[in-house]
Amino acid sequence: MKRDITFDIFRGLCMLWIVGVWHLSEYTSLGGRPFGSIGSYITICVLSSFTFMSGFFLGKKQTLNVSDFYINRFKRFYILFLLASGILFLGGWYVNISQFIYSIMGIGIFSPKQPGTIWYMSMLLFFYLITPAIINNKIKGYKKIISGVFFLAIFFMMEHYNYINHWCCFYFVFYLLGLLFPFNWYRWIVLHKYSIFALAVILLIVVLQTEKIFVNIFEYFKAIIGMVMLLLLSDMIKNICSKCLKMFTMLSYCSLCAYLFHRHIYKLLVLCTDEKQVSVTMAFVMLLSVLIISYYIQKSYDIMLDKAISRKKIKQRNG
Repeated sequence: MKRDITFDIFRGLCMLWIVGVWHLSEYTSLGGRPFGSIGSYITICVLSSFTFMSGFFLGKKQTLNVSDFYINRFKRFYILFLLASGILFLGGWYVNISQFIYSIMGIGIFSPKQPGTIWYMSMLLFFYLITPAIINNKIKGYKKIISGVFFLAIFFMMEHYNYINHWCCFYFVFYLLGLLFPFNWYRWIVLHKYSIFALAVILLIVVLQTEKIFVNIFEYFKAIIGMVMLLLLSDMIKNICSKCLKMFTMLSYCSLCAYLFHRHIYKLLVLCTDEKQVSVTMAFVMLLSVLIISYYIQKSYDIMLDKAISRKKIKQRNG
């Protein structure tokens, strides 16, 4: 399938918000959590979008081979996740070793509160672990929806009895949306993007005014509206700023490593400065450093992975 640059922009925008605004602000003179409640809302929409995309690109396949799926997730996601988690553990990011083990096993959602950044990736790892039970070569058609709803019901039940964090349930809904919705759903949205964008703005205003009445329902509704608006914004950027497309492709390419390793790089750069909280100008340099380093981490990892795969194929041919 031809690569859709809209999703590169979508992923790049989301990564820039989390890495370059939401988390970076903790290390600058701005202080943590910028823009108040609006900033928190954008972050929820961004993480919902990330989670949706994780399911979306797996859902495009409709069915998958279980062993191949786990092998691919191990190579593309888990090794980098394990490396990032191990370095953070050595740097004292975790409370104790039990919390670390829960995280790398993908069952961090059942442990006490996970440290910043890692909780999301550990939660995503758990989603990957149960994905073959929702879609694989033996589960097709309406059975996928039944499997997804079954797991969703279990999640809500565990949340009710305080076995897992509320956000695990919340983001699992978006993972399922990406995993189960047909690909043409996105095409239809893009086709009517201006009308839907205007409607989304109106609905968001209405929801924000009435959220206290139906808090739980509107919590999801607001995030869906925000996610759709981000997707439409990405498509508009694709059509208007053609010269920026290569930049967004690179941002998309390094997004996983940027999310996994930005804490390490920020901490290291802060230690190299005399101030406890760096200036906004220095923050920009820090963000640029994260993007460049993350790009080359991903590039180097891909080269090593390709070489390992090539060696394996040569051995198989030689018997």
